[in-house]
Amino acid sequence: MLLPISPIHVQNYIALFIAASLAIVVLLVGSYVQSGKLKPQADAKVEGQAGFVRGILRALARDRRIRQLSSDDAFELISRSDGGLTLIDLAINSRIEPNGYCI
Repeated sequence: MLLPISPIHVQNYIALFIAASLAIVVLLVGSYVQSGKLKPQADAKVEGQAGFVRGILRALARDRRIRQLSSDDAFELISRSDGGLTLIDLAINSRIEPNGYCI
């Protein structure tokens, strides 16, 4: 004779299965990294990107000059959790999403 299982018990079993699967994945990834098979990658060359970034900063500096604001205020570069970047000019409260310009 089989005993009926309530929906709450089913949800608990599903949550336990997901947690155990996640723990196994974390342990496997950790052991792979510790094994030395994962080599650090060299830094990427940004020669082609330097002109793009310089152009963005020039445009922001020009906007400050037009508004007759000091160039003493810093720019703020924010790295978002999705991997994107946001460049904020604190003097003029301007936001630029450089990833939007990349193909």
